[in-house]
Amino acid sequence: MAAASVLEDRRSNRVQGELPAEEALARLLAGSGLTVQKIEGALVLRAAGQLAPDLRAPKPEPIVVTGTRIRGSGPVGSTVITVDREELDRSGRATLADFVRTIPQNFSGGPAEANVGTTARGNATSNIGFGTGVNLRGLGPGSTLTLIDGTRPALGGASGAFADLSLIPAAAIERIEILTDGASAIYGSDAVAGVVNIRLRNRFEGVEARLRAGTADGDLGTYQASQIVGRRWGGGHVVVAGEYYQRGRLPSHKRAYATEDLRPFGGPDLRSNYGNPGTIVAANGAAFRIPAGQDGTDLTPDELIPGGFNLGDARRHVDLLPRQETVSLYGSGEQNLGGGFSLFARALYAKRRFEARRRVLGISPLTITPSHPYYVDPIGTGENIRVYYDPVADFGPEGVKGTVRAFNAILGGRAELGRWSLELSGGYGVQREGYEAVNLVHLLRLARAVAATDPAWALNPFGDGSVNDPALIDSLRGSLGKPPKMRGLEGIRKW
Repeated sequence: MAAASVLEDRRSNRVQGELPAEEALARLLAGSGLTVQKIEGALVLRAAGQLAPDLRAPKPEPIVVTGTRIRGSGPVGSTVITVDREELDRSGRATLADFVRTIPQNFSGGPAEANVGTTARGNATSNIGFGTGVNLRGLGPGSTLTLIDGTRPALGGASGAFADLSLIPAAAIERIEILTDGASAIYGSDAVAGVVNIRLRNRFEGVEARLRAGTADGDLGTYQASQIVGRRWGGGHVVVAGEYYQRGRLPSHKRAYATEDLRPFGGPDLRSNYGNPGTIVAANGAAFRIPAGQDGTDLTPDELIPGGFNLGDARRHVDLLPRQETVSLYGSGEQNLGGGFSLFARALYAKRRFEARRRVLGISPLTITPSHPYYVDPIGTGENIRVYYDPVADFGPEGVKGTVRAFNAILGGRAELGRWSLELSGGYGVQREGYEAVNLVHLLRLARAVAATDPAWALNPFGDGSVNDPALIDSLRGSLGKPPKMRGLEGIRKW
């Protein structure tokens, strides 16, 4: 195939012999100024230097920049959500931890104070200090990068699982920048789900004081006081902010839905077999319920109720929200040295105390022998029995308490050299969390009290409510906490 205009005034060579078509054509065209190109099975003659593009070759794809360090330019296609100071105030949320739970892109099933002990998703079990982290799109807090003024803070939780936003004073926040797309091209694997950057009020000038008090149906008291002061002079500025925040606990029995018996809401009854009064399981496996309204000292087999268990609702003895008390301080400053050079420094210190009632240890049936002073056998075999007994009525609910301390600081300098802008900075951060479980039943002492034959030292699990001597109960209490410091064993201390 050839266009007439291409062949005009051109002559080919003479070729004779048996040759393949391509070789014969090449000899014919030698020196003619023509060349041949094969396009989708057809041979096309063209003037030399005017070859058509190969239609079978793949078209070049556009290059999309997913990450850039160019100042003032952002990744193509990424959406940045900005929440400014005014919007934070209008939200009515007292703390940053409260506000992040309202962000649609954030999955609140990760590390949060309300999730401790209720879920294992998103490293929630690592939240031993009742902090709050960001978990964009539910990919886990380890996939969401949290920054404070563009720098990484010290991580909290067991093994440094997340950045604890509850330690940042709300009065010092200028805005929140949320990159809802993956930014691992710039920041690394901890930004697969996105980036949250907390911008603080480093340019604030003046004095601002805030007081806040609130309640939720009279069950959850909140108190907050904050102060921020900023001053600017010719070559620099300084900002200092402080905040005190206190909130009481929210017991589960104050909310009807916080129960294991979901029948009033159209659900199942999930209460356990451990109740108070408890249930006796005889040697043949038959269950007998202990009657209410008696102290268990003179219980007879005829008083027992055969069949089923006295159920217990363990959910009614925990807190939906812990008691929190936080003190936080923030300071920043910058000084212009002239010639385009400046120095800056920022520091954040916070301390939080927390207390909450929650189940720490599981419950096991108590094995009662015939030598026990309050022993009663439902079927008269004289063999060991098992008692499904909830100790909360005697001991009170178990709980946890502890302290979280965090410090983050950064020092650096900037230089403006013509079209170049240089910044060099270094930081230090640490977060330590102390955790202690209190008002536990000491398992070894409990075993001794169950096996005791003297009524003065024997635990009575057959009564209704708190029927044991308070002195005996106090002797059976235990706790789990940090071990004491010992020479050469400081490394055992667990934070």
